[in-house]
Amino acid sequence: AWPYDDRRAADREEERPLIARLDPEPTPSAAPAAPLRGELGVYAVGGAALAPGVTLGPRVEVAVGGDGWSLGAAASLHLLGAGDVPGGRVAAPLGAGELHGCLRLGPWSTCAVLAIGTQRFGGDGVTGTASALWVAPGLRLGGRLPVSPGVALAATVEGAFPVTRARARVSGETVWETPAAALALGLGVVFTLW
Repeated sequence: AWPYDDRRAADREEERPLIARLDPEPTPSAAPAAPLRGELGVYAVGGAALAPGVTLGPRVEVAVGGDGWSLGAAASLHLLGAGDVPGGRVAAPLGAGELHGCLRLGPWSTCAVLAIGTQRFGGDGVTGTASALWVAPGLRLGGRLPVSPGVALAATVEGAFPVTRARARVSGETVWETPAAALALGLGVVFTLW
């Protein structure tokens, strides 16, 4: 019995290194997260119904995002917003800052926008509020055309829906009031920063 038991023990000793050398199965690792992307956009924006006349001015925005989304902030000036009204002429330039969140699919984007700014009234015979708070949520649609690595042409169309309503008065009569909706069109260049 002893030689038999010794052989079995020797066999077990020889098997142990083989068992120890077996590599454990690799555990699956999570896919690496997509890197964040930073962008700078410079636009020329024309607006209708933002002021008594058609407006034109710049918008500069920065955004950070990943695959399919982005968050950003922008500053804009809507100038040249003057128009003839009964009894005089009213100018109402608008300056605003905004926050926006976007969903992206290829070159297309849909953004929810919240803009807060100040609209200043002036002109012949204008009375009443000289400046007024301007708050407007909105929706912006956009498209891009890459022209070189890190540079793309961009176009946007935006609807804004002011929740604050300012009035311009001439000789005590209201001659212009912030409308319930406004439209803005933008053309610009977007640079990828990283």
